[in-house]
Amino acid sequence: MPDQSPNHVYLSYNAQTQPFVSALALRLRGDARLSFWFEPWHAIPGQPIQEQMEDALDQAGSCAVFIGSDGIEGWQNEQMRVAIQAHV
Repeated sequence: MPDQSPNHVYLSYNAQTQPFVSALALRLRGDARLSFWFEPWHAIPGQPIQEQMEDALDQAGSCAVFIGSDGIEGWQNEQMRVAIQAHV
């Protein structure tokens, strides 16, 4: 079961940047001991993903958005808006 404690960073990515973010997540977990929420590792199957992302963003202290050469895709725009609204 995923850890329910608040995370330091919410990792927002798109399909193009997922391999890089996966490698970074491994380093964060191993080297930095930084807590984070990364959908492929922390999403709970069978539960609505949008609600999980909203909760994770709400609990995170910051949001790292990884934008590739294709720009912002999928949920990234909404994630950035929620993060900005929460910290303004």
